[in-house]
Amino acid sequence: MSAQRGNVIQSIQSSTLSGDGSIDTHKQELVAVASYNWLDRSNPTIVVPGSPALWTPKPPGTRLNPDAGLVYIDQNAFRNPDCPLEPLFRAVYANDPLFNASEIDLVTDRNNLRKLLQFVTGTPNDFRIEVERINGTTLFTRCEEKSSDFIRTGEFRGFGHQFEENYTKQPASTEGSTGHHRIIRYKFGGLKCLVRLVSGLALQEAATSAIHTIKRGNMASQESLAEIKTRAAHRQLDMSDVLPQLWFSHTPWLIVGYHKGGRFNDVNKLEMDRELESWERRNVRSLEKLAQLLKIIVDAAKDASGGKCSVVCQGTRLNILKSSAEKYKLPSDLREKLEASTAEE
Repeated sequence: MSAQRGNVIQSIQSSTLSGDGSIDTHKQELVAVASYNWLDRSNPTIVVPGSPALWTPKPPGTRLNPDAGLVYIDQNAFRNPDCPLEPLFRAVYANDPLFNASEIDLVTDRNNLRKLLQFVTGTPNDFRIEVERINGTTLFTRCEEKSSDFIRTGEFRGFGHQFEENYTKQPASTEGSTGHHRIIRYKFGGLKCLVRLVSGLALQEAATSAIHTIKRGNMASQESLAEIKTRAAHRQLDMSDVLPQLWFSHTPWLIVGYHKGGRFNDVNKLEMDRELESWERRNVRSLEKLAQLLKIIVDAAKDASGGKCSVVCQGTRLNILKSSAEKYKLPSDLREKLEASTAEE
């Protein structure tokens, strides 16, 4: 991830960002825009709006095998590596063909926001985000060293995936799908954001390109969404990592399964509204710094040649670099939609 000095547009130390109280960091005007499920097919195929898996608790004492086999780190990049943002836009336009992208300042995965928040709080891991601006809308593409992993037999990585698989079930409309993604819209720090997230599950069922789109399923209500976590019984869940994840996606429920050697005797369903409100109050300054950083990156893309740049974080320094890469380029029909979008009078 080393940065060539001649390519650096701007270099930022996390300590130079200031939260001065002038930025409104409360999420405003939140609305669910679209959702989709991936199908395991040779041609990239999504079901829109799809459905998240449904919570189906097991009796206390249920024993599970450890996680094994294929696990996704970024399923969008795994199934559509040329443009991981494409399924987001396919789902949005399938749900609303007249969607006006000019009303959006920033399109991103929740994962990018979490990484940038870690940077501004001084606790980052190294990461990279590819940035492109199209007609006033800035796109953040998540970059990982690998999009999937394979857990070999005997290589212990916990029980998280097995817990989710065994304590949830897919609705009939999305049976056999391999993951649910949700796209929400809200205003944060003065930016109108379109945020994609991996949706863990729903507590109740909803009422009734290169990427193939199948219309099927029902979009779950925001109030029914939950994240799911597991921990050994002697370890407490690190809420400093979980709460930002829930906050960025406005997820109101958390399910935590505690186990001893794979036997789950203690499974808690927690309503998180108060904890999230408290977390937001405690982290106003960090959220102000994040909003400030997002605007810096958006402005850098606006001024960059071709509207492209790369964000590279190494330790406590974040570099915005020049970029002319064609990687992750949106298909022409989606690019035309964004270029043709105009703000409503």
